[in-house]
Amino acid sequence: MIGYLLKNPPYESKAMNIIEIANEVVIITCQYYLLCFAQDLQSEELKAQLGLGFSVLVLLQFSASLIALVATKIVKYIPTVLSLLKKAKDFIQAKVMSKI
Repeated sequence: MIGYLLKNPPYESKAMNIIEIANEVVIITCQYYLLCFAQDLQSEELKAQLGLGFSVLVLLQFSASLIALVATKIVKYIPTVLSLLKKAKDFIQAKVMSKI
């Protein structure tokens, strides 16, 4: 699946494609983690530690994806915000100059 994503990116944005590939890597890693739970040879303490590691891995990936998604959306709107601030500055300067 990762090879397919590298060869045929599903998104136009490079950042979104990187997020998608990272998500696939985490899914594969989680599948290997689940194999550890299927075996009855481990102690309960080891299973608890593996479960904590599994949870941390999923939480980190979710957080990283969310932060990257929000960052790409913020970067997309920065030029619009800057142009609005420039217009507001010009408007305020025009009002101040008209009062003088």
